[in-house]
Amino acid sequence: MIESGFISAVSALLQPSTQGQPGPGRRARRASGFDCLPDPLFIIDAHGDVTEMNRAARAFLASLPLEGLGGAVGRRELAELFSRAATRELGPAPLRVEGPEGVRHYEARFSEAGPGSKTALLCDITVYKEALAEKEALLRAVRADCERPIPVCARCGALRDEAGGWSAPGALSAVRPPLDRLSHGLCPACLAEELERSGLVQKAHVASAIRGARGASGEQGGR
Repeated sequence: MIESGFISAVSALLQPSTQGQPGPGRRARRASGFDCLPDPLFIIDAHGDVTEMNRAARAFLASLPLEGLGGAVGRRELAELFSRAATRELGPAPLRVEGPEGVRHYEARFSEAGPGSKTALLCDITVYKEALAEKEALLRAVRADCERPIPVCARCGALRDEAGGWSAPGALSAVRPPLDRLSHGLCPACLAEELERSGLVQKAHVASAIRGARGASGEQGGR
């Protein structure tokens, strides 16, 4: 099994070295920043087996379960990815990792490292993903606000705000919102005047309602 070979190779690499000092190639890589990279970096052979990794990769593998659950990545899933990358050209591959500190997101990027070997760099893109999610939520809110109907009085042109209050008459001409978002109705003052004109209610009650509605609209328009 590819997974069992990968896991055995990884387990051996995770163990402390018992063969003295590292070879010249490994010393050169460490001297050039191989172990200084903050992101996990692997070197895989033509079969997808890990032949070397930096400190960040060791810590990354040590925190992975044998098998990931719910779409998360474990060592088996990583083995399958490395096996595919060893035999074909792969673009950036997203990885989701669940650990003690929560969910983190990585992007695996592969490149040639020499005859029969490739590098696999796992870039931590958690902060980018979180920022992108915040921007998408903001965009959804903006779109919802742009699609929300705008109540306007068809008689005097007053606009109703989200709190239910009405602006001064004629506010529509100053704002000029998109016509397809307008939802026509009557403000309380105009409704009271229309009821008075139709004779559906007593004049004294209507006059009192008009004064109250006009006063409220004037206060909001002057704010």
